[in-house]
Amino acid sequence: MSNQSDERTPFIKRERGDVGEVGVDSGQLLIIDPRNLDYIKNKEDIYLGDDEQAKQLDFPGYVGAGVVIQTGFGDGFYTVEIETVTVDDDKKVTEIKVKIFDYP
Repeated sequence: MSNQSDERTPFIKRERGDVGEVGVDSGQLLIIDPRNLDYIKNKEDIYLGDDEQAKQLDFPGYVGAGVVIQTGFGDGFYTVEIETVTVDDDKKVTEIKVKIFDYP
């Protein structure tokens, strides 16, 4: 009998890439699970005030329903990038990034 373990080192692969663009007409972005859209009874509840940069959306019976963020650069199209990690054959999204402005 061998004293060596049958455990093996998993294969891990990281990837990053653009997945598309998001169009902005209000100068704000909303990150929300599509199922939580039903909680929005009044669209004005999701817009930020002039002095707010970001806020968590809480609705009656649901805390943390989404997040709304000022883009800081107004309207336009912004690139969405994701990072994935694959462990063996199991690929998961680990990060979402919206490129609002690239500094040199």
